[in-house]
Amino acid sequence: MCSSERRPSVRRRLLGRGPVAFLLRLLIFAVIFVGVGEVWFRTVAPACEQPLYMQDSQWKIKRADPSGPVQGLFTVGRLTARGGAWRVNNDGWMSDINYVSSVQRNRPLVALLGDSQIEGFFTDADRHVDVYLAEDLNKAVDVYSFAGSGWDLEQYVAVSRYATGAYSPSMLVIFIGNKDVVDSVRDYGLFSAYLWQIKSAGDSFTEVGPASLYTTGRLTRPAKLSAVLNYLLYNAKVTLPGRGGAAIPQDLDTAAARSDGAPQSAGGPNLEQLTAAAQYMVDRLLAENAGVSMVFVANGDGYMSPAIDSRAALPIDVQAVQAAIKGKSGCYFLDLDSAFANDWAVKHLEFVAADKQHWNVHANQVVAAALAAFIRDHNLVV
Repeated sequence: MCSSERRPSVRRRLLGRGPVAFLLRLLIFAVIFVGVGEVWFRTVAPACEQPLYMQDSQWKIKRADPSGPVQGLFTVGRLTARGGAWRVNNDGWMSDINYVSSVQRNRPLVALLGDSQIEGFFTDADRHVDVYLAEDLNKAVDVYSFAGSGWDLEQYVAVSRYATGAYSPSMLVIFIGNKDVVDSVRDYGLFSAYLWQIKSAGDSFTEVGPASLYTTGRLTRPAKLSAVLNYLLYNAKVTLPGRGGAAIPQDLDTAAARSDGAPQSAGGPNLEQLTAAAQYMVDRLLAENAGVSMVFVANGDGYMSPAIDSRAALPIDVQAVQAAIKGKSGCYFLDLDSAFANDWAVKHLEFVAADKQHWNVHANQVVAAALAAFIRDHNLVV
């Protein structure tokens, strides 16, 4: 039999024409694409990595799962601009150090309660505010941070219970910013499934716990192993089948303009209403953390721009907290605007990280130095 009459080879039959051949070609292409993509998004343009999360039934505080990935690199945007090398410590917090109980420590503890600025995905774990603050205070104190994306004032009330119960801090440093009071109050329209909030009850308020506890999906853990999936979810922000939009950790409204004291939006709460809500939450903080000094720190969001010419008014929520703590023993207020303004006037170094919304390493250093000076000037803790 001549060669032209031979039967087509298996390869030719499989890769010939028809639907089976098309699907096989598609599968081969997908395997090659994914393989190349895995290498590319691990080495050349590292995809954003994130930890797994959990929420315990006792404190109902959502934090990273220490049994999941404990180290990773956070990158931003389709071009994978470098954020920070993060680390999950033994208790599920973004920190370069492991936390130990008051029985095991021999120094006073300063606990930082904050949002994504303190959580610190945009700077390396060994360059967070907590690290610099401990150094600026000559390591006379331990500094632990308890922070999460989008947290607000009522969440800090709940987290303070956890921090005090587990670690007995001598001082709480509570970072507050735009919308931290309004987002705490369900009456004002924001509903959060996993955060603590308050709601009106007659002439006062009452706490409302999380509507549900966060649990990791069955497929989430193995999906974290794929750099291609991480890129699609967190860098390209593609909504994949079976998943909602994947949000990169950030504040609910970090890019919002600073308020001039007017309500946040038409028909929104005014300063008097926000002060009443802040008063309730501050009173809870004091009642549940008796004998613990508290420093409320205004985030200085007005200086998160390279074009810094003048100070803006404090956000209305910060004004409310400032009014709520006035005259209360053991409560102090620090506005970071002055620290940022003074540093900018001398150095002209930007304070923003790769996303142009969060603090960079220099900002972390400025914040820590200002806080350390404030602690020394007021003879707090050390």
